[in-house]
Amino acid sequence: MKSSENSKKNIASSAPLRQYVRPSMRMVAEKAGVAMATVSGILSNRSDCYASEETRQRVKAMCLELGYRPSIMARALHGKPTATVGLLVPYIHSAEIVAREMASFERGANAQGSMVILTSSQNDPAQEDRMLIELVDRYVDGIAIYPTEQGSHQELRRLVMRGFPIVTFDAAERLPFKTDDVSACQFEGGCMQARHLLDIGRRRACVITSSGNIYVNTRKLAGLEQTLAKAGCPPVKRMEIPIVDDRGGYRNETPDTLRHLLGECDALVAPGDLLALTALHMALNLGIRVPADLAIIGYNDMSFVNLTNPPLTTIHDPAEEMGSQAFELLQQRINGTAGNKPRRIEIMPTLHIRGSTVAV
Repeated sequence: MKSSENSKKNIASSAPLRQYVRPSMRMVAEKAGVAMATVSGILSNRSDCYASEETRQRVKAMCLELGYRPSIMARALHGKPTATVGLLVPYIHSAEIVAREMASFERGANAQGSMVILTSSQNDPAQEDRMLIELVDRYVDGIAIYPTEQGSHQELRRLVMRGFPIVTFDAAERLPFKTDDVSACQFEGGCMQARHLLDIGRRRACVITSSGNIYVNTRKLAGLEQTLAKAGCPPVKRMEIPIVDDRGGYRNETPDTLRHLLGECDALVAPGDLLALTALHMALNLGIRVPADLAIIGYNDMSFVNLTNPPLTTIHDPAEEMGSQAFELLQQRINGTAGNKPRRIEIMPTLHIRGSTVAV
């Protein structure tokens, strides 16, 4: 008890924190005994600054002592780069694949001495416009963006038309204007799913979908359906599992439609791993043997899918490569080395075969 009381006394008797005052160039100049113009010339390495080495060292020591850093905004007002870029995503708590792209993008930026300002549109077109304006108002050198699923993208269009450095993710085929873009070839990913099912003798597929029309998922399903149709397979059936929240959670109860579909299908295909794992859970609850009775294949290759029983066969999204390529394109556009034509990089996914389709 005494120990607790002593702790409280120590906390209560601590000296109050000082109010922070941002150090200014004027404060540095006064402390160093020089003019503000001299401080400015030394810190910006101007060729017309003739200060002695002793003065230079004194000014730098005062900057260190006071914690002074040159203003990024002041650099921007003089037309200089701020080494800051914006990253606009649908949600801050985005799915793992987007998070991996974000992390890779930031690693690329940090390696070049740039900082990333991350914000979200909440997948709302009006919010996208507002956040683009906010980022530009903060003098970022360029912006990488996942455009919202819907909307006219007016502010994004204006920035692109003005020549502001912009790179989009997975948007080259759905925006009504051209910009630099990095995309995964989702159509080919769907083809890979279909070819794998054909290789293991599964021809009666059912696609598990979620509520909402997501562009990348429609491309995956188009590749799957076209490939199976060319092989003479029956039309692909569909079953919807509604989303319960905006973090990608799905209802876990077994719908009656699944019982009927399982009698007609020998494979379940999902455009995302969370959907595939939900379907796997449903099938196992019904006593369905996976993969003996039913093959299940997902998409994304999230970090935990090899820990399920059985482990999930899935398509690996090239998230890390997309993030690094996006920053590289953006940096070239910022540096003025990108040329006048919009560039598009399309990266192929890969198939990772595990126990949910092939018994091991």
